[in-house]
Amino acid sequence: MRISSLVAAIPVALALLPTPFATLPTSAQEADADVDLGRYAGPLRFEAADGGVLELGDGRRLTGAVEMRLSSAGDLVVVNDVDIEAYVEGIAEMPASWPMEALKAQAVAARTYAWFQATREAFDGYDICDTTACQVFRGREIVETPDIGRRWAQAVAETAGQVLLHENEPILARYFSTSGGHTFNNEDVFPTSGAHPYLVGVPDPDDAISPLHTWRVRFTREQFNTIAARGARLSTVVPVASIERVPQPDPTPDRILVTGENGDVVDITAGELRSFLNVAAPRAYPALYPGPRNNGIARLPSTVPSGRYEIVVDEANITLEGSGWGHGVGLGQWGARGKAERGLDHQQILAAYYNGLQPMLAPGLPRTIRVGLSGIGDAVTVTSTSVFAVTAGDQVIIERGLGTFTISEAADRTLRLEAPEGHGAPLVLSELAANRTRPFTTEIVSLDVVTNKPVELSLRLEDAAGETLEHPIGVVEPGRQQLTWDLDTIDGEAVTPGRWNITVVGVDEDRATAARTVTIDILEVTSASAGSVLAVIEREESDRRAVLLAVALAGTLVGLVIGRLLRPARPQQEPGRE
Repeated sequence: MRISSLVAAIPVALALLPTPFATLPTSAQEADADVDLGRYAGPLRFEAADGGVLELGDGRRLTGAVEMRLSSAGDLVVVNDVDIEAYVEGIAEMPASWPMEALKAQAVAARTYAWFQATREAFDGYDICDTTACQVFRGREIVETPDIGRRWAQAVAETAGQVLLHENEPILARYFSTSGGHTFNNEDVFPTSGAHPYLVGVPDPDDAISPLHTWRVRFTREQFNTIAARGARLSTVVPVASIERVPQPDPTPDRILVTGENGDVVDITAGELRSFLNVAAPRAYPALYPGPRNNGIARLPSTVPSGRYEIVVDEANITLEGSGWGHGVGLGQWGARGKAERGLDHQQILAAYYNGLQPMLAPGLPRTIRVGLSGIGDAVTVTSTSVFAVTAGDQVIIERGLGTFTISEAADRTLRLEAPEGHGAPLVLSELAANRTRPFTTEIVSLDVVTNKPVELSLRLEDAAGETLEHPIGVVEPGRQQLTWDLDTIDGEAVTPGRWNITVVGVDEDRATAARTVTIDILEVTSASAGSVLAVIEREESDRRAVLLAVALAGTLVGLVIGRLLRPARPQQEPGRE
């Protein structure tokens, strides 16, 4: 037999329950909202059992372990210590609807880039960040997205362990969106990291399919002057008389000469002007910048999407005519899509962008990677539908964590750990209520039970022959839990008619157990109607009186109905009359 996929736990306010809240002991009713478990120097480490998923208060779902620690500046830092393949599954850098070979190329590049970053020791307590400054990482959100997640997970699985190596070391596998037709040498864009033999500029005609292959940004002279006036240096040449791009020999970046009507000249790089306009233009004219794409349907991703642009100046306007989006070094994602659509496999795509390098398996690839999570603030909550452990170094603080825990910065530069409502209180389950629901083609048992604290629930089903099935439900928060079973066997067929005992079992953080049972009869249908008929015969001993009372009331109601039928009929009123 099986529990339907509709099995759910739905916490609601206890006062809304048919089961009176007063049936719970006073200690359960008056449980504190949170339980202070003390202060810890850190790091605090949360790890779900059996590969379960941890969820942060902002909705991020993460596998592996989640650590909380204080930075050298005293700020709360949250790190996801995660399996390297699960990390790549959480990367959100290429639309998962794209061709599979392009996705595989992206997976290899992302895995390689992560390994490269892990060898740099550039961060305080973790290997890589989760933003565009490194790689965008969203945890389980990606692979849990229907259809799309399946394709990305497939690309990761089919390239598992594959990386790009140069001289037996992971390469700096840079990638970006749109090349505009040609990629750049690394030293031209990132002079501080120098030249790399695998990061050399190459023609990229397949990039022509990108909606950002070319673009145009136009400013009126008045708009440009208003924007330039916001800059510390450019404000000295307002009003602007002319602006010119001056090419420089590699690896020197091109210069931009901005001349004011006063004759002064400001000399900046093309990248500096781009960065300034990307910040200042939307602030000055938020309704206009970033401007429209060439197709006029959507806006550009930023005011000046790349440093690949020419400047056209006339009496009325200053126009930047450019191509591409992103830094332009390494793999171009739109070009990779174009190559995949031409029939190239992921090995050929990677070789085209990384000077012939082919993906391979490497024994030195780390099993896990530490990801620094952004947007945390000074407190974070952690929960899971599985049991989890909480440790501080070698000290086990909580062996069986249930519910939502809060970790925050304390005034003494330690971490404050708070357990959820009911932690440490005696476990209480309310009486179990079963309600019959009868759709057209099936019968569903609906069960309601109230828990006074976070608890690990399971369902035990026992037929008349004594055969049982244990079905884990998971960890639920305090409140009303609504569970459903569709009366199917494990093979998806209707269960054998007869008497069934259904027991809800709860186990708390101290392994204390409570159980509530309801007994039902399932009757075989011999008429033309489909499905089985469910009859609730017995709940618990305390419910027997309620059943007898219901029968007595039903008899009284029948007598009243018969009496009314024997009275003379009253004439019906006409519509609209008093």
